[in-house]
Amino acid sequence: MKRQLALFSMMALLLNPVFAQTKKYPASVGIMGGLTEYSGDLGQGMYTFTDAKAFAGLSFGYYVNTHLDFEFNTSLGRLGYTEPHNLKFDTRLWQSNIHFRFKVLDAEKYKVVPYLLVGAGVAFYSDFSLKTTDGGVDVPPRNGSGADVFLPFGAGAQYQINDRWNIYIQETFAYTDHDDRDNEERNTNDAFVLHTVGLSYNFAFGKDEDKDGVKDKRDKCPQTPLGIAVDNIGCPLDNDSDGIANYLDSCVEVKGVASAHGCPDADADSITDKEDECPTAYGPLALKGCPDKDKDGILDKDDKCPDAAGTSLTQGCPDTDEDGVADADDDCPSEKGSAATRGCPDKDTDGVADKDDKCPDVAGTVANNGCPEAPSVVLQGIQFDTGKDIIKKSYNAILNKAVDVMKENASYKLSIEGHADNTGSEERNAALSENRAKAVMQYLINKKIDPSRLRAKGFSSSMPVESNDTAAGRAKNRRVEIKPEY
Repeated sequence: MKRQLALFSMMALLLNPVFAQTKKYPASVGIMGGLTEYSGDLGQGMYTFTDAKAFAGLSFGYYVNTHLDFEFNTSLGRLGYTEPHNLKFDTRLWQSNIHFRFKVLDAEKYKVVPYLLVGAGVAFYSDFSLKTTDGGVDVPPRNGSGADVFLPFGAGAQYQINDRWNIYIQETFAYTDHDDRDNEERNTNDAFVLHTVGLSYNFAFGKDEDKDGVKDKRDKCPQTPLGIAVDNIGCPLDNDSDGIANYLDSCVEVKGVASAHGCPDADADSITDKEDECPTAYGPLALKGCPDKDKDGILDKDDKCPDAAGTSLTQGCPDTDEDGVADADDDCPSEKGSAATRGCPDKDTDGVADKDDKCPDVAGTVANNGCPEAPSVVLQGIQFDTGKDIIKKSYNAILNKAVDVMKENASYKLSIEGHADNTGSEERNAALSENRAKAVMQYLINKKIDPSRLRAKGFSSSMPVESNDTAAGRAKNRRVEIKPEY
């Protein structure tokens, strides 16, 4: 379980993005230290740590690109080895080498960066001593001191604490061009390994007017505001490459335009698509990015008449009389009305427009064309004898009820219609039907009904209610009908 946790932790470090801009500070200086171990004719001492010796040194590095840099380091320490049952040697080692470091991961994207190294160096030996380990006489060294050339190679890993500080561990293998520094000359050249831990500090050469870490000589944006993160040429970071720096960009990871503060604006109305209710149609900020062609304050997307100014009550359509009914649906576009009467006036509010209301000043019913329903007594027929226009006394009660209704309803008017059967000539029947109607009219006048409220007319035999082929039918056809008018 511990090994799994360690592996997981290492992976997390490797995948953790680094915010430092390595190219901003291309140079570095550092201190290092560690242990040396020998390998050669006397034996293999590497990674036994039995005869490991300490060393300390300094380093200088310079950035080339995100996967390559070079380093020069020099160190002073000791190197030694104890041969089992025989010799023990010890010498002061001063080595200097320069090497390239090939980074496995992009140094600008990851905090932990493994690398390989290869280069060239020189090792200086002095203060050499050689002793026997079995208590015998010390063996005088033949050629213990001097200088060797070696080719360093190895591997390491660097951890970037921030854009200035780094720590690293490194293994450097050095195989020299001599075989007798250990006082033995057989068939294996002398070699050693440096187990190194180091701490380095990044910096840049030259003047940096805007203090962004990129020197003026290669700073393409020398007036960058203080504290703004920049790239390797000194310009503010622009993650989405839309030409708008991150510190001015409200949508850092999405390409946008300057008029929308770096956010997308498909219709170029300076309102970001995210805040634009009509992202594909140009519109003003006051209307949340939506168009209003007729400038009536109703968005085109909600406007039923986008090319003609209207009102909110009519969903953007014209309403000349301002009655809330659009002109296109208004039967009286120049007179105020209501939706119930299709925009026409209705003075008596009975649901029948004045233009269609036969009683515009009196509330009535739609079925009766806006007039009140007349009492049924008024609609009963008054019958006459053949060839006569004299009202029978039996009908006086009906007529008197009609009189009462007329007096109770001052707005009523009556149409008194006389009829005849087909007995006799047409000319005679026309006169007879007219006289019958006038007889009823005169009766009502005699009862103090205003003549202006009465109209009498004869229809001859043109409107029978029964067949004239029978006596009963003809009797019903000889009649007067009273109908209300308003």
